[in-house]
Amino acid sequence: MGLADWWYVFQATRLSKPAENRVLFRATANRKILSVLETGLEDGSRCERLLQWLKHHDSVPARYAAIDQFEAGGGISLKQFHSKLAAFGIKPMPIPGTLATGLPRVAHTIGAVDLLILNQDRDSLCEPAVQNFLPRIIHPETVVIATDSATKHLYAIDPTELLGAATIQSLRTAA
Repeated sequence: MGLADWWYVFQATRLSKPAENRVLFRATANRKILSVLETGLEDGSRCERLLQWLKHHDSVPARYAAIDQFEAGGGISLKQFHSKLAAFGIKPMPIPGTLATGLPRVAHTIGAVDLLILNQDRDSLCEPAVQNFLPRIIHPETVVIATDSATKHLYAIDPTELLGAATIQSLRTAA
């Protein structure tokens, strides 16, 4: 790694603004990310910074799915989402709706993803509709990043914590 690469990684993981994205950059630093699912895009700026980070690591995902209200929620529009991803040569998969209504579509079309970014409170993850489809979209090496609803800071979640050790064990034996 050259000095310029080292400086870019150091700056992104230690000095970048907003500071809450540093957790995301550290968690994906040395991983091959081929598919991403992000919920709650807001203005789409995190999506763009993440794609720039992954492009630097030669790990640009082939698919980027997003579950969001889009125009109805006051965030990024579908057209803006498509144009952001088209600039990176990625196939966008926008899924309008909530987490409970969007997860079945992701499970049936993409399947397991390498990076899951949950931009909602932890209580919504306990809904039965969500719990039914989480095992289908997470594999043992999935990087799961969630947002703390009080502070809006990102934090990493171990997939075994999210799904339960028994579910992960059954996924490992099935693979």
